[in-house]
Parts: sequence; structure tokens; C-alpha cells
Amino acid sequence: MQTEDTITTDDLPQLDELVADRASWEGEASSLDQDAMFADLAALTTDKKPSVLDHLREMSTPMRVLVATFAMIGAAGIGVMMGIRPDIASGDAVRFAVIIASLMGMVAVVCAVSLRGYDKKPLGPLAWGIIGVSLGLPAVLALFPELWTTGAALTSPPAQNCLAFGTVNGAMSAGIVWLFQRGRPTSWRLGAAAAAGGLTAFAALQMHCPSQDVGHMLIGHAAVGFVLAAAALLYAATRRSST
Repeated sequence: MQTEDTITTDDLPQLDELVADRASWEGEASSLDQDAMFADLAALTTDKKPSVLDHLREMSTPMRVLVATFAMIGAAGIGVMMGIRPDIASGDAVRFAVIIASLMGMVAVVCAVSLRGYDKKPLGPLAWGIIGVSLGLPAVLALFPELWTTGAALTSPPAQNCLAFGTVNGAMSAGIVWLFQRGRPTSWRLGAAAAAGGLTAFAALQMHCPSQDVGHMLIGHAAVGFVLAAAALLYAATRRSST
């Protein structure tokens, strides 16, 4: 006796049709999945309209370093726009200009470290050495008040005011370097950007604040780079721990 669930030879043509229909449906679904995948890929690559950041980061490495350096000098200039210290006489202005120009040269060097091409071999300890020199240079210059002496005794703002102003100005400069960085920034790239920000902030503060006190210059001016570097390394460590 044959039950309802028994499959006979009469049912084979229907089974063949079902198998064929299923294979056709799976093929269409697979094709749709592939089309969607390639459409998504194209939207992220060839069909994507380049943003401003894309244009900045697509420039050659020497051009990125050059443009970023001049942009950071401009950021330092914004700080100077708050007012140039009134005690700089004509002779002192030349001395100040030489020191500030030297600082901007160091900014270009550490900026080149931060924006070093990903196709180049990492600098390793040399990169950290350049970062250390860049962070320490303002502190060394602050130890020699005669470099900044003009003979006039003027009232200067509290050191914490200079530190706050310099940190904001330096963070803006470090952010400029980040705009030109390709890929995921590493700890040494972020550290170099912070060191560059510290140098530009120190230069801006020395041109703005008339203090010739070593303690004031160390705490209010030279410490900016260390604050930015600590924040950058903390950010890099946080990102590593979250991945």
C-alpha cells in the first residue's frame, strides 16, 4: 500500500523541475549578491568623489611636507596676531628673527618625519630621537634668557595663561600635520606632529609674551610640546587597546 509521503517514478519529473528551479534561483541570488558587492566596492573606490582630505593626502610627500610646514607657520602667525611683544627693538628683531627661523626649520624636519611616506622604511629610533630633540629644544632655549632679553622690563601674563594659549595654538598646528597624514597614524607619527605643534607654539609665545623669566618660559612656553606629545601618545595607546 502506497502512502502520501512515498515518492514514485511518476514524481521524478516534478523533482527535476524543483531542483532546476532551485539552482536557477540560487544562481540569480548569487549574481545579485556579487553585483551588490561590486557596487559597494566601486562606491568606495573608483566611483567615490575625492574629498578635500583626499586631495591633500594624494600630493607627493615633499609637497605635503612643504604645504604643511607653511600652514603651521601660518598657525603660529595667528598667535602672533594677538600682539607682538612691544619691547623688540630693531636690533633685537634681527636676533629674534634668526631664532624663530631656526625653529621653523626644525618644524620642517619633524614634519617630514611625521609625513614620511608609507612606502619608505620606518626611521625607528632615529624618528624618536628627532622627536625628543624637537621637544627639548624649546626647553633648552628657555634656559638662556639672554637670547630673549631686550633690556625692557615689562609685565607678562601668568604662566598658566601662556600654557593654555600655547596648547590651543600648538594643537591647531599638530592638527594641520594630521590633515596630510596617509593611513592610520602611528604613535611616532602622532608624536612628531605634536612636537611640531610644540615648536610653533613656542615660537608664537616668544614673539607675543615679553617674559624673560626662565621659570615662566619653561612652564608657560616650552612645556606645550610635552603636553601635546603626552596627549598624542595617550590617544595612540587608547586606539591600540581598543583594536
